[in-house]
Amino acid sequence: MKLNIQVAIYDLDGTLLNSGKKGFARLGILAEKNGIVFTAEIQKRLRENWGLSPIELIEIGFNVDKDFAEDIYKQWIQIDTLDPIPLVDNAVEILQRNLQKGIVNFVFTSRHTQDAHNVLQQFEIIDLFEDVVGVEGGAAVPASGFRKPDPHSLDNLLQFIAENYGIQKDNIAYIGDEVFDIECGIGAGLHTFGVTSGIKDKDELKKAGASEGSIFPTVAYVIF
Repeated sequence: MKLNIQVAIYDLDGTLLNSGKKGFARLGILAEKNGIVFTAEIQKRLRENWGLSPIELIEIGFNVDKDFAEDIYKQWIQIDTLDPIPLVDNAVEILQRNLQKGIVNFVFTSRHTQDAHNVLQQFEIIDLFEDVVGVEGGAAVPASGFRKPDPHSLDNLLQFIAENYGIQKDNIAYIGDEVFDIECGIGAGLHTFGVTSGIKDKDELKKAGASEGSIFPTVAYVIF
């Protein structure tokens, strides 16, 4: 049965932004810079918690306090500003194609909202989205107080879509690269698609609940 998708909700890192594997490598550089040995144990914790907000990820992955994690995150932002991680190939074309078909695009990310805005503005694609919903919510969508993979983290966004567009879950797709994304989208009752452009492979996404036919190499293959 062909899906009638009218809204597409995209994760940012590893999904639209090619920051999964590249971001992981940069954390290795930051660990060394800050006197932290990038052990197999640290790498395992980072992989298991990839999808949390960056500061939480660093805090848990590197086993450091919040202040240290915030300082490392600032360094991470500086590196990304000086050497921007590119968008996934053909991501812009897919977003533009959606708009041409009348599909409304949203970003739903674990990043701080302003950080996500800065990335999208840097690539001059902010106008391709109705709203960018991060930790602090979006321009029109209030923060939920929940985080991925809790499906309640999508409540305010889905309410906004229903109230402003009259579009319900049967016509909404969620696309992400992380286990947290799959669990969140499926838990919220959305058509959920996984991409392996991040650091998780197909088997890991399938274990999280994604079906065989809903996992693709990148967003360029997720066409509605």
